[in-house]
Amino acid sequence: MAPESPRWFASRDNSAGVHRSLAALRALPETSAEVEEEAEKMMHSVRLTPPVREDQRFSVLNFFTQRHLSQPLLAGFTLMAVQQLGGLCSLAMHGLNYSMSRTHGSPDEVAAVFTTSQAFGCVACMWFLGESGPGRRIALLVSLAGATVANLVIAITLNPVVFGANPVFGSGAADGAVVVQYVAATAFAWFHAAGLGTIPWLVAVESFPQYARGTGVGLVAGTRWYLALCLRSGFHSLVAQTGGLAVFTFFGVVTAAGLSVLAPRGQKLAPPEADCMELEEVHAWEEVDLAAGKYAYLP
Repeated sequence: MAPESPRWFASRDNSAGVHRSLAALRALPETSAEVEEEAEKMMHSVRLTPPVREDQRFSVLNFFTQRHLSQPLLAGFTLMAVQQLGGLCSLAMHGLNYSMSRTHGSPDEVAAVFTTSQAFGCVACMWFLGESGPGRRIALLVSLAGATVANLVIAITLNPVVFGANPVFGSGAADGAVVVQYVAATAFAWFHAAGLGTIPWLVAVESFPQYARGTGVGLVAGTRWYLALCLRSGFHSLVAQTGGLAVFTFFGVVTAAGLSVLAPRGQKLAPPEADCMELEEVHAWEEVDLAAGKYAYLP
């Protein structure tokens, strides 16, 4: 059901464990050609990672003292911050469902609409990251651009100058404004699932070397859940106090900031796919120029 990581076995030079784990993950016999080829490639790539010496025992403090660990950790924190503080995450979506259901059907009906939109967004993400897709950077740019527009459209509908005095998100606004809010929020669910909701996890898993991967991903995940808790705790009260204008303006500013950081080619926040290279092979290269695709190899 949940076999040990084949890379974990490979880091311990356990070829039998690699074959056994890959066979379980791929639902293939251990002696199959596919498992044999992937296991051999994985064993080779993991050997490229310099071993951690006994006098350099790994600790959490290494994430803050060693650049090759602190940089991906900062990137993971930033992506999770944009993911959570840039809009309605899965926890805060309950607040959205509650507000919108006041004027557009039952909470179950609203939840079904958003879930369907998210499902189609996940399908789009699969295409973005597939062999024929444009890759993760484009997926994130599309996701952030759509989320920014959706957030700002909702913020405009909550502006008393545009749609009357003291409108509130989901209720208390003109009928036309509520319809626009509903459509924009549904579009946000699609754009969020198409990139921003998925790719930060992929980047976090790929960014750390084998010996620090578990701890690094754990720190990033903990940050994500803490931010989600903050958003869930403050969403209802902030909407009640401001009508939602300040909240969705803040969401739009966060996603726009993320978009501006990811837009330049060669950015290090969410590096694009590494031309089918294994993670450990990437760590064995120096002076990586992501924009030009030039590498200087150090054996």
